[in-house]
Amino acid sequence: METPKSPEPLPLAEFVAAARGSVPADLVLKNARIVNVLTGEIHDGTVGVKGNRILGFGDYQAARKDDEIDLRGAYVAPALWDAHLHIESTMTTPATFARLAAAHGTAAAITDPHEIANVRGVPGIRAFLDAASDLPVDVFVMLPSCVPSTHLETAGAALSASDLAPLYDRADPASAVAARLQAGVVVQVKHCAAGWCHVSGTGFDGWIEQQRLWGVYAGESVD
Repeated sequence: METPKSPEPLPLAEFVAAARGSVPADLVLKNARIVNVLTGEIHDGTVGVKGNRILGFGDYQAARKDDEIDLRGAYVAPALWDAHLHIESTMTTPATFARLAAAHGTAAAITDPHEIANVRGVPGIRAFLDAASDLPVDVFVMLPSCVPSTHLETAGAALSASDLAPLYDRADPASAVAARLQAGVVVQVKHCAAGWCHVSGTGFDGWIEQQRLWGVYAGESVD
């Protein structure tokens, strides 16, 4: 089945007109219970959607009655992000995972395909990247930094930074280095802020979660 395409970005002028109610919304969700994740409140109301933008909640109407849906008290909440997982561990393909995750409110996932990489190496990562594109869930793919995980692994693959370099343009750039570090790997911590650290080492330079580091030493800047 072909994956539905996302709406085109809505021009600002059209967004403002629709948000003010001057023009009809494309989709209206009536009798909704709207989850406000900023205040912790739940509001009863109507939600309007135009193009790829949520207009807000208020007295919105659509041009066609068929585009007005009575939710009868169902909850409307921002979509969820799965911040770290290994899709292979779900024993499904990326497409099957995305179909099931989307039905439960997950709109994006950050995944590290180190399991298929440990078995199939770079060809496995390439196959995973191909399978993870054009899905109803945005799948951001990290490049595995620990293949094999330890010297005790017997899965078959062994990847170095040079093996992964040709994949840098295909993986999510924000997470290409955000992988677990093995004991004994030495990095230079350049700066830490908001739980993340900018580190550099042989063959890589980027950001990782501070909790993945075993120590921060004198002379480094930590906010």
